[in-house]
Amino acid sequence: MFANAFLGTAAVATLLQQQRWLIVAASLLLAFVSAASLAFDFAGNARKHEDRRRTYHDLAAQLEEAADDESAVRLLRAKLIRTAGDDPVVYKAAESVAYNAAIKSLGRDLDDEFILTGTQRFFRNLLTYSGTKFPQRRDLKSMR
Repeated sequence: MFANAFLGTAAVATLLQQQRWLIVAASLLLAFVSAASLAFDFAGNARKHEDRRRTYHDLAAQLEEAADDESAVRLLRAKLIRTAGDDPVVYKAAESVAYNAAIKSLGRDLDDEFILTGTQRFFRNLLTYSGTKFPQRRDLKSMR
């Protein structure tokens, strides 16, 4: 949204007035950013993520409060399962890249790292790769 607003201002057009190729480049960039924003709904997805996060934190707090009441805990777990049904799709490749970064930053065993192809890494935020099982480094070592 920032790029949309910024690239669409008259101030930017005035600054670029001397260079025709910059005007064309900025116009193309504006069209690309606008189309991507419309197609992928970045703001809407961020809002959904925020709502989901709030819901799960609320459920976690309720679980803590009901820790001594087994029937209340069962009801909350059932609510958690129903809530998960509304979650957006998981981008498995992006999740695997994040997992790899986390184990590296924590100094964990790098044999747990997931191996992705260059194409999978490139499209990790566009394709879900649902059903894809990414091999771990340890799996590749055991195959040798």
